[in-house]
Formats: sequence, structure tokens, C-alpha cells
Amino acid sequence: MNENHEALCECIDQYLDDELDQTARTEFERHLNVCPDCQAYLEAYNHLLQTLDQCARGVTLPDDVDLKIRHEILRELGQSQHPSQIMDIEELARFLAMPVPEIVKLLDQLPSFELGGRIRFRRDRIIAWLEERERKMSWERDQANFQTKQKLIRFPGGQ
Repeated sequence: MNENHEALCECIDQYLDDELDQTARTEFERHLNVCPDCQAYLEAYNHLLQTLDQCARGVTLPDDVDLKIRHEILRELGQSQHPSQIMDIEELARFLAMPVPEIVKLLDQLPSFELGGRIRFRRDRIIAWLEERERKMSWERDQANFQTKQKLIRFPGGQ
């Protein structure tokens, strides 16, 4: 085999992913007509796709599997560096650094909405919700400290 042949054989994945420009695609298709190795690879690839398609019919993935797959794809593409303003439960769990089951326990308290049959959360509303919780906790802490100080202070003439 010559170097050109090997280089063309290495283009098969780009060909399958439709990443070749028209000139390279035409050259590869000419190569494909005369290369039994590439023909066999392409035939096996198409057979695999058909088998996967038949196996996947009627199969729906659980939400958490679907979400994990989408997050991995986004992570690989580098899009997760730009946080979305709309989060699903997995993104919210990462944002809050909490496990998903703990998020589920808080669903009745969290500002959320349904979109496409799934619960979604707006980042700005989650931040506002967190700030409100912080204010309430701070106020409750201040009240508890005030009550503790009142008990410790004894007024003249009192017991």
C-alpha cells in the first residue's frame, strides 16, 4: 500500500461524519470504489447503525441516563464553561453542590417550571431563592442571639 492509500483509508471516519470538503469527498469515493478494506469497513459500519437503530426502537432512557449523556456531550464540546440560564435537575445539583436526591426533597420549595415534560430551574431565580434563605437564616440567627443575650442580662431589682 502506498502513503496516499493509507491517508485515504484514514479519512473514512471524516467521510462518515460528513466532514470532508467536496474535493476530498470525491477523491475518497473514488478510493472507496477500488478499496475492499474501506468497503468492508463501511458495510460493517452501516450494519452496526441498522442494528443499533433496530435495538433502540421503543426504548426510552431514564431521565438521569439521558441527562448524563447530554452533560457528557456538552462537557466534551466545552459548552459547559458557559453556564446556561436554564438548568435541569442535574445542573442544579452541580450548581448547589448537592446530590440529586437531596434536590428532589427540596422540589416543593424551589422555584421551578416544567418544559418538555421535565422540571427546569432558572439560574437567576435559584440565586434569589438562595439569597432569601440566607436572609431568613441570618434573621433567625440574630433573633436567637438576641434571646440568648436577654436571658443573660439581669436587670437591677429583677431576679
